[in-house]
Amino acid sequence: MISSLMKCQHFWKKIKSASKIKAALCHETDKAALLDFKNKITEDPSNLLQTWNQSTDCCTQWDGVGCDHSGGRVVNFSRPGVYPDDYEWYADLHGTISPSLGNLQFLTVLDLTSLTFLTGSIPSELGKLSHLTILSRAGNRLNGTIPVSFKNLCKLNQLSLSSNILSGSVYNFIFQDMSSLTYLDLSENQLSGEIPSSVVKLVSLQQLDLHQNNFSGAIPSEIGSLKGLIDLKLSDNQLSGIIPISIGELSKLDWLDLSRNRLSGNIPSSIKATFFYILSIEKYPTVLAILQILSLKNNRFTGKITSELAKLKHLEILDLSFNPLNLVNIPTWLSEMKNLLQLHLAGTGLVGELPEWLTTMGLEYLDVSSNALSGEIGNMRSLYSLNLSSNSFHSAIPVEFKTF
Repeated sequence: MISSLMKCQHFWKKIKSASKIKAALCHETDKAALLDFKNKITEDPSNLLQTWNQSTDCCTQWDGVGCDHSGGRVVNFSRPGVYPDDYEWYADLHGTISPSLGNLQFLTVLDLTSLTFLTGSIPSELGKLSHLTILSRAGNRLNGTIPVSFKNLCKLNQLSLSSNILSGSVYNFIFQDMSSLTYLDLSENQLSGEIPSSVVKLVSLQQLDLHQNNFSGAIPSEIGSLKGLIDLKLSDNQLSGIIPISIGELSKLDWLDLSRNRLSGNIPSSIKATFFYILSIEKYPTVLAILQILSLKNNRFTGKITSELAKLKHLEILDLSFNPLNLVNIPTWLSEMKNLLQLHLAGTGLVGELPEWLTTMGLEYLDVSSNALSGEIGNMRSLYSLNLSSNSFHSAIPVEFKTF
């Protein structure tokens, strides 16, 4: 997402520096709107808006502003001072967002990403920007709800409001007419209620990221209608119920993260995601053999861990940590997983000694902390990281480990 926005910004920088293009003078309405935005900024420690003043032309001399070349209308407002490899990427503006930005009626790109000290609510007036294709307010400190007026942004291709303090429910009708949306990121907020069912009507969607919120209820059963979906991240919410079978219809899915929820039941056997993070499962279908990462950590997973996991021949990372599994012993079938590099079994009820065969697996990372293990520690020279804390080991650290 960031890279695509940077390309937009860099494009407009080239436009303004090209001598062959004669841009029209900035329209007074647009200039007034931008100056009002500047007036709402209380601190500008990096002088991002130093080129913005009444005596200069906003189309040719203001950083972060791009215009068309007929009527001088502002079509791009991206965070000033940000271009590829710009060392000021983390520079800040302090203040609130001016409602006057709603007067930039020809605006197609509005990107205020990572201006980490912008606070207050998102002005409902932004819903008047009917030509917007990119809207990003990620990485700020904005609060309140997502404005109802966003339902009018029918041409949006990318919407990112991640890493703010937004709260409340997301109205179902907001996304009903956003058929062109390919990227939706509302992650790392405090949004609650059910996932809007209208999300499944975003037929062009490729990335959906709602992780780290307070969404509850079930995953929409018709999520399989998003045929172009590549990334689906719903982790760190309060979602419950079963995993919809229709997720298996997402043939382009590469990354699926459902971890740290309250889901239950089986994994649909048709899921083909390469990177798969899940909550609790009763059966591991063999179709998941392409998995490289499987994380079940920090949940309520109980019962026997089936040996079907050994069929995941490409698995490199397995994390079962902090589940009430009462494993007692490390399952012997793990020795069949020759590509496993990281094994996380912290807080899973292990007791007794570590098995000798564990030393021959070629693990690079082993975490068996917070158990009741004891006895001697074998020679595992392939390890880069070993966590044995909160156990009952009494023997000295082997000489081999002193070479780490």
